[in-house]
Amino acid sequence: MTEALSRARKKQKSPIDEAKDKAYEKQVLGEIINQLKGQGVDLYGKTLVDMGDLTLRVNMPRKGRGPATNVDIKYNEGMDMYDVTVHKIDKDMNVKSEKFNGMYFDQLPQFFE
Repeated sequence: MTEALSRARKKQKSPIDEAKDKAYEKQVLGEIINQLKGQGVDLYGKTLVDMGDLTLRVNMPRKGRGPATNVDIKYNEGMDMYDVTVHKIDKDMNVKSEKFNGMYFDQLPQFFE
């Protein structure tokens, strides 16, 4: 029983480590937003959601009768690139998703056109 408790405690992060992780994630998401704006992406009228795990979701409203679109941008720390998942949601709530791995920041605007 003591060994199981010590392993559980090792897995738990201290409040200081958790705060550092949250601050780092906030910094990364802020950088994604700045890079999108720097590439001329208009984020006005779009909802930005922190999905956790270094992922920013951009909810884009429907245009006319077209599908609503959610774009998930995840920072890949190891490669210093982005993994993008595009979710298109039709009026019947059917979702079609496409995943794009290893994108550079200057390739992100194509998902917002």
